[in-house]
Amino acid sequence: MAVTPIRSKERVSDFPGLREIVSTIEQGLAEGKLPLFVVGSGVSATAVPLLGEMTQWFLNNIPAANLDKDLARQLIAQGSLICQDKATRADAAGFFAALQLVGSHKGLEELWQNFSKALTVTGFPKREGTYTGLFALRPHHCSDAHRILARLLKMRLCHVLNLNYDPLLLLAGQETNDGNNIIPLYSTGDIIAYYTANARGLDGIQPAITNARGDVFFAKCQNPLCPQQNVDRVIEPYKFTEPGDAFTCPVCRQQDSSRLQLSFPGYEAKEKLVRDTVRCLRRFIAQRASIVISLGLSGQWDPFLIQELLDLAASYELPVVYVRRSALDPSKVNFFEQLIQRSYPEIMVQYSGNCACLMKVGQTADNFCKSLASSIEAFADSIGPPL
Repeated sequence: MAVTPIRSKERVSDFPGLREIVSTIEQGLAEGKLPLFVVGSGVSATAVPLLGEMTQWFLNNIPAANLDKDLARQLIAQGSLICQDKATRADAAGFFAALQLVGSHKGLEELWQNFSKALTVTGFPKREGTYTGLFALRPHHCSDAHRILARLLKMRLCHVLNLNYDPLLLLAGQETNDGNNIIPLYSTGDIIAYYTANARGLDGIQPAITNARGDVFFAKCQNPLCPQQNVDRVIEPYKFTEPGDAFTCPVCRQQDSSRLQLSFPGYEAKEKLVRDTVRCLRRFIAQRASIVISLGLSGQWDPFLIQELLDLAASYELPVVYVRRSALDPSKVNFFEQLIQRSYPEIMVQYSGNCACLMKVGQTADNFCKSLASSIEAFADSIGPPL
C-alpha cells in the first residue's frame, strides 16, 4: 500500500555521527536489514506526564486526602525522592504499589480513583503546558518522531520496541487514514503469531510495534454481582470513543464500577515480562537488524531492558545509538555506559563501523528522526522494498 513520503517541513542541520548512522542503515537496507528503534518516555514527554509529574499529582493531593497522618507523611517522603530524582527503582515501585492496595484504606482508594480519572479523563497540569488525559489524546498530539516512526513502519523500513504507556505511536499510524493501521503486540504469543504469519508471506500483514512492558493499564470490576469481578481487563486507550468507557464494565455495564490499575515497570513481574518480550522479539529480528537506536530512554527504570539490548548488540555486532538531549552532558548518568563498563567490555564506547559500539547523540528524538527520515526514504526508494 502506498505511503505518503516522509518530508520534513523544516531544514534540520546535521549533527556529529549522522553520516555514519545513515550509512549503517543504508547498508543494512541493501542487505534486507532494518534499524530497531527503542522508544522511551522522552518521545512522548510533551503530550503525556512523566513519572515525576504523576508523582507530583499525588504530592499535591495527599495533604487534602482522608489519610492517616503517618501514612501521608511516609508517602510524601517517598514521593519527594521520585520528584527529586533520588529514588531507586524499588522506592518508585513501592510508592505506586502502596497507592493501589485494595481495601487497605478507604482514603487511599479514593485518592487512587481520583488519580485514575485525572490520568485518563480529566488531565492535570504538567511542568510545561497541560495534560488533557490519556483517553483524550488524538493524532494532533503526536510528535514529529511519532509520525516519522509510524511512516517508516508502514514502509516496512524499521522495527519498533515501545516502552510507553500512551497510544501516540498507534494514533500517528491512524493519522494518514489509509486503512493500514499499526497493530500493537503485547505478549510473546502476539509476537510469535505475528512474525510466523509474516514469514509465511500472508497477504495484508499490517505493520506492528512490540510493547516491551506488555499491558500497562488494567481495570477490575468492583460490582460484587458481576461474573467478571476482580478479573483483569486490558485497557487500550486508542480504542475508546468515549472517555467514560474505561470505567464501565463491558460485562455488567455498570458505570464507574471498574478500578484502574497501573502496572509499574519496577515490579518484578513486569521486569520479567520485559526480558521475555525482548528475547522473544530477538528470535525473529536479530539477524535482520542493522542497528539499535534508543530514543528518549534514560535507562533509569529499565536495567533489564538495557542489558538485553546490549547483549543483542554484542552477540550480533550491532551499533547502539543513544539519542537523548542530555546524552553528551557529563553531569548526567548514562546507564548504557555504566552497564557497558561493568559487563560488556567488548562494546566500544565510540562509533566504529559495523561492530558492537555505543554512539551518544545529544539531540531530541524529533530532530534526530527528521534528520534521518529523508535519507532513509530516498535510499529505500532506490533499492526497492526490504527483502
